[in-house]
Amino acid sequence: MHVFDFADIQPVVDSFCEKIPRLLAEHSVTADLVSRVVNLGEQASSPFTVAVVGQMRVGKSSLINALLEKDLAQTGVTETTATINWIRHGDDPSVVRVHWKEKPAELIHREALQDWSGDSSKAANTRFIELFDDAAFLKVASIVDTPGLRSVIDSHEHATNEFLGMKCDSESRQLGSQADAIVYVLMPVAREKDDAFLATFCDQTQLPGSSSFNSLAVLHKWETLESDDQVTAGNEKAQRIAKALGESVSCVIPVSAPLARAAQCLDASHWDSLVRLAATPENILTDDLLWSDADFVDEHSECTLSSSEREELLGLGLPWPSLKLIITLAFREKPSDGESLRELVNATGRIGFLRSELDRRFFARSRSLKLLSTVAKAWEPCRLAEIRLRNKRKDVGDLLVSSEGLLAVLQDRIQAGDDDLSDVRRYVSTTQDALRREHKSLTSVLQQISHEASTLKSIYEDFSGDLAGLEWLGSDAAKPLSEPLHNLMGRLFGRSGVSAVDRAPRMAEGDAEMIDAIERNLDLVTDARTRSKGEAKQILGHAAERLEQLANHYENIEQESR
Repeated sequence: MHVFDFADIQPVVDSFCEKIPRLLAEHSVTADLVSRVVNLGEQASSPFTVAVVGQMRVGKSSLINALLEKDLAQTGVTETTATINWIRHGDDPSVVRVHWKEKPAELIHREALQDWSGDSSKAANTRFIELFDDAAFLKVASIVDTPGLRSVIDSHEHATNEFLGMKCDSESRQLGSQADAIVYVLMPVAREKDDAFLATFCDQTQLPGSSSFNSLAVLHKWETLESDDQVTAGNEKAQRIAKALGESVSCVIPVSAPLARAAQCLDASHWDSLVRLAATPENILTDDLLWSDADFVDEHSECTLSSSEREELLGLGLPWPSLKLIITLAFREKPSDGESLRELVNATGRIGFLRSELDRRFFARSRSLKLLSTVAKAWEPCRLAEIRLRNKRKDVGDLLVSSEGLLAVLQDRIQAGDDDLSDVRRYVSTTQDALRREHKSLTSVLQQISHEASTLKSIYEDFSGDLAGLEWLGSDAAKPLSEPLHNLMGRLFGRSGVSAVDRAPRMAEGDAEMIDAIERNLDLVTDARTRSKGEAKQILGHAAERLEQLANHYENIEQESR
């Protein structure tokens, strides 16, 4: 069975976890192994970890609040995040746990965290802080809020470098390696050396897969761009950044936390007011009121909202560029009511899309690898079960052979007139039937256990090989590869997506069908493998196996379509 998409792993694991305990329980020789494999699937349900990284004042904390739909991370115009802050799921948000550098951790009241902002001596002596909340997102993933890079406060950047694994001790490296996904936050107006930092980040973190397959970039607050169509401008800017960064990140997503929080927090009356405001004549709305926040409250007899109503909107706490964009969207799209406008703004902010991409690109992979790694614990009891079942089947087979001989002797004695042995013959015959049934059952259980375990082990080895391949492609050892071969292997190992279509090589001119493209690229990989040694040879061998699996996949599709 060839599996490419992480979504297809769960059914295989579910089948394994359902069948194996039941199969082991069928025979006394394996019943004691049931406790070693039961509930394995549930043991891989621990939350994931998302690290949010970026320069100071790019809005990391506001992005986190939008993801959580709660104002948990401190925001402000100064450097508010001074420590590594783990935000985890918990029932009591009033307390936080401070992990000191030189003394035991302690619980403090949440309000006391104001003493850890900015250039604080307490912050300088803190390893990291844990905050707790019952936000729905935290049931899926913990978030790590990091101090801003290029900080004016050296200790802030040092703390983030330690978390990421740059210039850090083993304890900090272990902490940083827990990130399943890393979100790098960029402002739409490029700052000096942003790309240089990201290159350093990818080079030096040494996190598992320190490249595109566990990181993405967010183009934050794109509504501040100077454009008549900021939505289009934001998308185009994200595409240009993605092209410039190449394989450094998996994608660049334009996201606006202010828009998302507006959709999450504003009252229905405010959305109704914004829809009414959009009915103002264009020459007044776009040429005057939206010129600046000061002009927004000017008196206009033709405006559909009074000056005081507009002043109330201005006082909602939304940044002016965000409020201006919401009004522009309402004017252009003409939503029928306030709720329709709220849904439009929510979609435009793209926080929901960011959540789905985190899950699709990173959590799905981590969830699958955790599942496979956890279920791998069942391989040893399955191996023991196979040995015991084979031995038991041999014993039963030997008894069957002996019973055949005994029945032959009894039959001869009965034919010779020893009728008293007829009951003995019936007993032996009945016992023989029971032995045949047991032999058949042992064979069936043995085959099923072997099939389930070998299928899961093969999938585990395939995805582990993908992970090792992606890590290797991001190292100096892969530099001798040609660019086409490097790109091909990245696709095969799931860098751009994990479905069969995402992994398949691109078709070239002359390829009549996908199988032709696969065979052409298989020759390329095989040729490179014959000239390689050591780890490179092993990685290229895995690439060849994945290509062969894809060929089988597309051949099956072709046969089914006939």
